[in-house]
Amino acid sequence: MPTVAGHRMWLPDLPAERLPHLLDAMNDEVHGFNSSAPLATVSLDTKSFSTDMWRGPMWMNTNWHVALALIARGENQTAAKLLRRTLDVVLENYEKYGVIFVSAATVGLVCD
Repeated sequence: MPTVAGHRMWLPDLPAERLPHLLDAMNDEVHGFNSSAPLATVSLDTKSFSTDMWRGPMWMNTNWHVALALIARGENQTAAKLLRRTLDVVLENYEKYGVIFVSAATVGLVCD
């Protein structure tokens, strides 16, 4: 099952040619991890994808670590975009529910 791959970016021996593939998966809105609340914890086309807590929604701490890995690899704009979108979701949920969730369900997706 494809899962969020940001932790691989921290590997000091990650071959440089792998980074574009990881970035493509992060940005893929159909088969990757670019959900309305990025980064989905499993790929959007995985059978077990759900809007429940463990198989789909973003986790703030994961996004933070992925952003740090992106910055370490010189992908500052990608990291900034991820953090901006993460904070947008956090703010949206806070305004709606009055609390900050460590995870956030994807919005507007229908799951089987």
